[in-house]
Amino acid sequence: GVYALNDWYHVVATWDRSTTAANVHLYVNGAELTYATQTNGVGAYDSDASQSLWIARGGSIYFPGSLDEVRVYNRALSGTDVYNLYKSGNVVRKMVSNQGLVGYWPLNEGVGNKAGDFSGNRFSATLAGTPLPAWSTGKR
Repeated sequence: GVYALNDWYHVVATWDRSTTAANVHLYVNGAELTYATQTNGVGAYDSDASQSLWIARGGSIYFPGSLDEVRVYNRALSGTDVYNLYKSGNVVRKMVSNQGLVGYWPLNEGVGNKAGDFSGNRFSATLAGTPLPAWSTGKR
């Protein structure tokens, strides 16, 4: 799709840990995107549990935009969950479904380059990178 510059979008990716591409879902503003191509993975995935989780960074490439309200769950959200989160606004207490919430980092609640975890799991995040921050939780 085409997205306007300087607008905020609610973006969600879900995955159920399978190697089937049909089990990866992408949503923008509560609605699932349509997919032109789906390619299944090959075999089992390699565990990366000992690695830090990076959001908005791939190698030395950083996402050229702003992030806010980053959430990580230990389950694949349903389409209804995603829609309800989109409609609930930006306050974690108003979330319709927080079952399985592992980490919640509102970017504007951090101090310096640290963002506190508002999920109750105490996974602090470090904002790093140039020109704009990426997220690293240091834990999964």
